[in-house]
Amino acid sequence: MKEKILELIYQNTEQKDYEANTAQSISATLKISRNQVAQILHSLYLERKCIKITVKPLLFLSRKALEERCGFLLEDTEYSSIEEIFSKGKKQPEKKDFDKLIGAHGSLNEVVKQSKATVSYPPHGIPLLFHGDTGTGKSYMAQLLYEYSKNEGLIAEDAKFLTLNCSEYANNPELITANLFGYVKGAFTGADEDVEGLLSLADGGILFLDEVHELKAENQEKLFLFMDQGIFHRMGDNKVWMKSNVRLIFATTEDPEKVLLKTLLRRIPVTINIPNLAQREQKERAELLYYLFSQEEQRINKPIRISSQVYQALLHYNFTGNIGELKSCIQYCCISSLFDNKDSQQITVTIAHLPKNVLDSHSEEQQVLSSQITYLEIHQLLDFVGKTSELIEMYNSIYKLAEKDHFNDLSNIDKYQEIFTAYFENKSVENNQKQFYKKTVKSVVDIVASGYGLHISNNDVLSLTKFLGDALQYYFELQHFYEQYTQDFTIFYDYLKMKYYREVKIANEVAHYLEHFTDMELGEAVNVWLTLFFVISGKVKASNQVVAVILAHGFSTASSIAEAANKMLNHYVFDSIDMPLHVDTNTIVDRLNEFLSNIGRFDNLYLLVDMGSLEAIDDGIQIDHANVGIINNVTTKMALEVGSNILQEMPMEENLSKIVETADYAYHMKKSEQKENVILCSCASGIGTAEKLKKIINDSLPNNIHIKVLTYDYTSLLEKKTDSEFFTQYNVLCTVGTLNPNIDGLKFIPIEQLIISDDIKELTSYLCDYMDEKDIEVFKRNMVKNFSLSNIMNALTILNPTQLLEYVANAIDRLQQSMELSFSNSTCFGLYVHISCLIERLVMNKNIESHADIEKFIEEHQSFIDKVKESFAQVEDYYGVTFTMEEIAYIYEYIENN
Repeated sequence: MKEKILELIYQNTEQKDYEANTAQSISATLKISRNQVAQILHSLYLERKCIKITVKPLLFLSRKALEERCGFLLEDTEYSSIEEIFSKGKKQPEKKDFDKLIGAHGSLNEVVKQSKATVSYPPHGIPLLFHGDTGTGKSYMAQLLYEYSKNEGLIAEDAKFLTLNCSEYANNPELITANLFGYVKGAFTGADEDVEGLLSLADGGILFLDEVHELKAENQEKLFLFMDQGIFHRMGDNKVWMKSNVRLIFATTEDPEKVLLKTLLRRIPVTINIPNLAQREQKERAELLYYLFSQEEQRINKPIRISSQVYQALLHYNFTGNIGELKSCIQYCCISSLFDNKDSQQITVTIAHLPKNVLDSHSEEQQVLSSQITYLEIHQLLDFVGKTSELIEMYNSIYKLAEKDHFNDLSNIDKYQEIFTAYFENKSVENNQKQFYKKTVKSVVDIVASGYGLHISNNDVLSLTKFLGDALQYYFELQHFYEQYTQDFTIFYDYLKMKYYREVKIANEVAHYLEHFTDMELGEAVNVWLTLFFVISGKVKASNQVVAVILAHGFSTASSIAEAANKMLNHYVFDSIDMPLHVDTNTIVDRLNEFLSNIGRFDNLYLLVDMGSLEAIDDGIQIDHANVGIINNVTTKMALEVGSNILQEMPMEENLSKIVETADYAYHMKKSEQKENVILCSCASGIGTAEKLKKIINDSLPNNIHIKVLTYDYTSLLEKKTDSEFFTQYNVLCTVGTLNPNIDGLKFIPIEQLIISDDIKELTSYLCDYMDEKDIEVFKRNMVKNFSLSNIMNALTILNPTQLLEYVANAIDRLQQSMELSFSNSTCFGLYVHISCLIERLVMNKNIESHADIEKFIEEHQSFIDKVKESFAQVEDYYGVTFTMEEIAYIYEYIENN
């Protein structure tokens, strides 16, 4: 009777006789009791086979008939009117390009971003290569890129998308040449007319070369000229140049480095790896099942249902052929079921219909576990696809609550507590992940908690473990959710930073360590949640109205004192700022002001400093809304006393007075018997310039030389001269910088002498006791190269400057040996920069202008030309470029004029 009622409802819905689908009307038509009809209708509604219209009397319509008419799937089971059903279709715009891609906002998010960026690169996109296993969707990605290019106006609406499967021509390289480039009449036997090739036919559009690894080396080489200049010859015609502006997309299942010529790979700047099915999120695999089964429903025009065992088997089986194999498997299941149930109105796929390989992998244990067999209509798979994780539900609740307060209020903290409590009610984590996550969280908590005097309970560890597990499992979903509301969450996060700076700092530190342990960039979404966790948990008990900062020179002096004090006080009281040893007071004040600018309003600021002018620090602080107390010569003991008084809410002036009264100092000193040798970098243009100079000198010193390179503030150097503790501690060999401080006894070398001058007598005299002539020559050569690299870094946009300069430097060395000359430093410096930039121009197909007397140059300097070509052969080969005569002429003039 149930099937009979469903068939009647279907017919009435299809004929738009909706009023006949009430319980009363069906009862009268079929001559059965109204109560029996009502029970069956309710059952069909629960099974999602009927849609309920909530008018009086209730109407029950066939879901299948409505979806056939609407042309889209209905997600809900209840509607207020029939009109509402059909209005849903108007609100759902047709999906375009990557919106149709399952996983576009999940595991394929980066793939989509890279693809869009590559095809959009001005002026006409750049070639790209899709690499992935068979069946991962490389061809589909190329098709979507074509649609995207049209939708974004990158190519014309009528532009073509043509595909060439290179494997079809693997044994016939001449035929693939003819297909690609076209041919003219008489080019070969059977060529009765001129025929355009795919490069011409796809002009203005996209040409997709699938299985490109099947191209013979000779065919790969024939593409070079076209990829470089966009021109080619048709087969049989070497006179007429053809042009085409076509975007090239390649695809391969093999390792590109092993199967493609290096010269071809260099012309394909971007390789995009497509993940296999096993690497995709479970939610995406469920969505693929729904999509592929839905296609089969439309193909056979019958509804399909699958057993829960089939669903689990297909969801977890490792399809080595990926999506392609999954699709074939589903078709096999439907064919088998259709054969067994020829006369049925519905196809039922059971475990018996699975292919043998899938069935064999579905172990007896799994079959026992899923012995409670249920059947899923295909549309019910949407429940699995659309199911929102607890994590996203929690973030959505946080967002809605913050939105009510305009993202800048947390006074109603009890509401946030309710959201967190609801999320933590189920602390279960997958067994195979639980121990790893718990161990990770425990390690992080131990590291962070000890530094801030926090007590983190085992219950807190379990809560953080659940969050970490969810954040990693739903990583892409979380990132996509956060991206939708980035602007609002940024406002909210800025508010938290100002109001709860301590909690934000702890959260950031926890997130940093979690990223280290999980090797994933968790993002700001995790920082927001962790901040709220520490705010709600009340772990940080120190008042945000009092800020206490320890400032000390040294790598971790301040942070070590702060960490020890917080741990012993069992509260987070102190923040810290570690300063390099040789900085002036102004730099310290700048760092302090930067720190204070990220904190909200406070009433009292304690500054515990190790040395320096109290007045200078006081004058430089840019706040006027708080009391500021500064105390010198900080120690751990002092910090403990100040912190203890802060926790007891002692007034600031009383606190500081008490500390000064009880100050007790003693010292013991043992002088060093041996000083370290130092090259000092000090620049009038600032400490930043000196730091850059320090790095270049450090990188240039030979490996076997034990000389330190340090920086020193130029102003302090002028004030203190050589009387400071620094010159007592170190043996300063010389000072390198931009301006001579003119200090007696301090040897100075201007930086330009190291780069340009060829006179190394002065340098040799300073360093002769520590470096022999060979080491000094190496040092000077490295300085020239590293300064060149610094310039090239700012000039190059595509090529790796470090690698490029290494090739160029070796080539110039070979050229000097070949010419039996030694170029000056200034000539080497200029050639490094000039030729590196020249190679990038050639790679980008941007030649220099023609040379006026090129014919005369070739005639008079053939020997030089040969030496340049020989010296730069490795460079040309590696980067796939060729130095033209004009470019060699410019190199000659550069050497001559310098």
